[in-house]
Amino acid sequence: MTKKIITLNTANNCDYKKNGSKNIEFIFDVPGMEVNQGAKIRVINVCHQGAQTNNKTTYIFKLKDIMINYSYYYGNDGSYPTIFSANLADNVPNFNLGSQLTLNKQSINFINLQVTDDMTNINSGIIDTVYFIIVLEIEE
Repeated sequence: MTKKIITLNTANNCDYKKNGSKNIEFIFDVPGMEVNQGAKIRVINVCHQGAQTNNKTTYIFKLKDIMINYSYYYGNDGSYPTIFSANLADNVPNFNLGSQLTLNKQSINFINLQVTDDMTNINSGIIDTVYFIIVLEIEE
């Protein structure tokens, strides 16, 4: 069993795509890596800065442009696979890190995360004062 750890920080070396004044996609270049059929990817840690306070904000992280095995995943929102979701209120996280996605064999040179704070509009994005560090684990 081999584990690869990928730490992504939106405050450093990250490209953004915008939806109006909100950031909707975060694109990170990563050193090229080969993953085998059946490898698992999951979030093992998340921290944030600048989240709204005094109300509960939901953040939904979608994994875009990575090939997953859809025989092990179903999402009914018609979007990319959800790799992580959380409710953050007054900097007290409320989330579960147990979700994982099964990957197809591929080369990965970048990670593209689509992020939203609106459950009814998955293309909404998040306010541009929110930064996060997300740690991913790929296990083969």
